[in-house]
Amino acid sequence: MRDVGMVMPVYNQDPLYLTLAMNSVLEQSYPHFHLAVVIDGANEQTRNQVYQYEKRKTRELRLLTSRPTRGFPVRLIQDLIF
Repeated sequence: MRDVGMVMPVYNQDPLYLTLAMNSVLEQSYPHFHLAVVIDGANEQTRNQVYQYEKRKTRELRLLTSRPTRGFPVRLIQDLIF
């Protein structure tokens, strides 16, 4: 089976929508995937909510964080390509 990589950019999301999006990805039946959550200068509430998912470690999850906001394309280039 092939691995699938997904990138989820996050910036000050409504807690409900962030929960729905994270659960949608992490509850997939396909077992061979990696999720990179890019937190680009998000507020404390958003960062804490994503960190709660990291603590569970139910799936392959990588968090990429930065302060201040540099923009998703910059974070993608810096953290995933190099």
